[in-house]
Amino acid sequence: MYCLDQGEKPERAGSYADHGMVKAKQPHGPPMTLGNMRELGVRGLAVHCLNHACRHQAIIGVDDYADAIEIPSFRHRLKCTKCGGRNVDVRPNWLEQPPTESLTGKQWR
Repeated sequence: MYCLDQGEKPERAGSYADHGMVKAKQPHGPPMTLGNMRELGVRGLAVHCLNHACRHQAIIGVDDYADAIEIPSFRHRLKCTKCGGRNVDVRPNWLEQPPTESLTGKQWR
């Protein structure tokens, strides 16, 4: 389980340069929003604690949040309820996505 800090609004996450990462060869598109995620049939976020001693994982529902909120902005609002750490990874819970037919007609899930 992960806690959302009350009263804080999500903000856009920093760029790769802010975190000392290698610059991408291609410019990245805009971050995925909750609205984009919902259009793909996904309703929750998968949250992983990046503390090596903890590695706690949880799925959180975000149905009460506006479609325009960017997914990376949740990273700054969450903390692990197991260890209290704030170093978390937030992604759409793609396991919720309904199966779709591929171009070859095969279903992959």
